[in-house]
Amino acid sequence: MKKKNIITAVLLLSFIIIGCSEKKHKIKNPEYTLAIVIDIKKEHWGRGFYKPHVFYKFEVNGIYYEGDFESDQMERSYTSKYSVGDSLLIKFNKKKPMENLFIKRTYAKPRYDD
Repeated sequence: MKKKNIITAVLLLSFIIIGCSEKKHKIKNPEYTLAIVIDIKKEHWGRGFYKPHVFYKFEVNGIYYEGDFESDQMERSYTSKYSVGDSLLIKFNKKKPMENLFIKRTYAKPRYDD
């Protein structure tokens, strides 16, 4: 009985530590904007599964910034949730836009004068 309590306590503590270390809570002075996917790299996880690593760019006050994230969903080699040109919603630090974070995929297209 004592051993089960110790194991339960260790697991609970692990979940709390992992939950508190989320990057989403570390963006100060948050602002939101649209970004556009500029590249996707597939990282092989074995048995035909990949995790997409998505690279994006966004504009703040006429200056372009880039960011990236690794998707938390596995995909097959012939499927892809993200494509170059897709629109993303991101959160960034308005004082330091280099500190940015992917929020979700959207269907609105950002407008850039490239």
